[in-house]
Amino acid sequence: MRDEIIFLGFGYIGTIFCIIQFVPQVYLTVSTGKTEDLSIKTVCLNLLTQSFILPYSVYFKLYPIIAANITLGFCDFILIYVYLKNK
Repeated sequence: MRDEIIFLGFGYIGTIFCIIQFVPQVYLTVSTGKTEDLSIKTVCLNLLTQSFILPYSVYFKLYPIIAANITLGFCDFILIYVYLKNK
């Protein structure tokens, strides 16, 4: 039981860092509206990756991974929206 709590903590801490890593890019892109330096291929590949990992994490009830995928997917959609709006 103790090991399970420790590893669950690692999962949630990893989720928090995973979410934090995207925030500066989303903030910069939204606040400046600049998308010239944004790799839209990377953003789309990230979204594709999340679309495959999400059903997996739901099936196995991996809640930290679900939280990270939903949040990062939302960030990807924001970046894609701003990118398309500027085109």
